[in-house]
Amino acid sequence: MKPWQPFKNRDNYQGIKEGATFYLVIFKIIRQITKSVSLTFLDKIYNRIQRFS
Repeated sequence: MKPWQPFKNRDNYQGIKEGATFYLVIFKIIRQITKSVSLTFLDKIYNRIQRFS
């Protein structure tokens, strides 16, 4: 199963490009969510590490 299979013209370059942009958009959304969530989480860990050192 190719990652761009949901797209109708998946056999040619256009289908590959559509699939790639589709996954890029999803990846960007996930990165935005993880950025807002994990930044505070990482800050807490970082502060704890600084306290110990």
